[in-house]
Amino acid sequence: MMITYYARSSLLQVILILVIPLVIVLVSTQGELAMKHVFFLVSTKIIKTFASASLSPKEALHLTYNPDHAEEHIQEFFHNSQLILCRDLRERNDVSHVPLRVRYSFHCQDLHDHSNFSTGKWLLFVYNLRRAASLIGYVELQMECIDAADTKHNLILPWAMGTFEAQTAWDINREVACKPVWFLEGSTLEDLRNDLRRMALSLVGVSAHSSATNIDRQLQTGVVSSSPLVPEVEVDDVAVHFRCGDILEKTPHLNYGYARFAPLADLISDAASSIGIVIQDFQDEKSRCAILVYALQLYLQKRFPQARVNVRGPPSESIALQYARFILAQQVLTAGTYAYMTMPFSATFGTISKVDQKQIVDSIRIFDLWQEENGREKVLDVLISSESN
Repeated sequence: MMITYYARSSLLQVILILVIPLVIVLVSTQGELAMKHVFFLVSTKIIKTFASASLSPKEALHLTYNPDHAEEHIQEFFHNSQLILCRDLRERNDVSHVPLRVRYSFHCQDLHDHSNFSTGKWLLFVYNLRRAASLIGYVELQMECIDAADTKHNLILPWAMGTFEAQTAWDINREVACKPVWFLEGSTLEDLRNDLRRMALSLVGVSAHSSATNIDRQLQTGVVSSSPLVPEVEVDDVAVHFRCGDILEKTPHLNYGYARFAPLADLISDAASSIGIVIQDFQDEKSRCAILVYALQLYLQKRFPQARVNVRGPPSESIALQYARFILAQQVLTAGTYAYMTMPFSATFGTISKVDQKQIVDSIRIFDLWQEENGREKVLDVLISSESN
């Protein structure tokens, strides 16, 4: 981290500081005490004026965080519920109404490939930074992905970057402004929604989404590119998220589960002409994840013979395009209960449908069943069955 305090003296200020004492001495030697006193008061006022101008809003204090600090900052946020930015603001000597320019730089591709934190958590961290800077006031926040030009078509984080002008101080306690918000709301949620919608439309184009024709009404900020960054993308009418991978193969968790297929299908519109099952990269076609995804695809195809049921995901599709699918679909669902969906679902143009919690089978039960003899068949029986046993 680099903190720089700028207090640059103008040439005129330097001249005044050097010349005025000399003039005072000359006036004094001529015995003009009254004139000396008046001149001293005026000169003092001039020097104070220039001294305060040296810390004017045009010459703000600067606080810079380099890419090497990124992981430390997000760890402090999630592990200790603290924004390092706020800690550093408390430690500096406040100058009333003097803006602070804060600059964050990230290697976004490296974070996506190697960070211990998911894209959703990085977004939560970034929007908490933006919220805190806005509420504290007099903080201009500059955030950038150094590799933005190369990653905007693949990653989500570059779309949350930008320069956010300093706001006049809000009538809010700084501790309140700096307290982490785990569920975005208000203007911060609106910022997230606008950024993600701008990303989705920039990736695939406006024509891919029939109800996104009135951009002025739907997008409060940002400019949608005239040509898609990812051309010729078919946006499905219905997007269903299906997560497996880690919680199915290695580490099941009670808070994660899978929807039974029938209740899930009951929520899908009969008017859908295409249904996309959006997945993680399961690589191995014989993995548990692949078995369940293809079983769901077959089930939905039988339930909706008029629709095309597609499996969407890596390696042919990026995480940014996956988010775009949820944002632009006319209907979005999740085949279970997953925190992953909070961000893209909050920005969707479509409607959100939720499976009744009673129809969710927790991942621990699925994991344990798979360990038993004929485990695969038992798992499929549970998910395909409409009974909540």
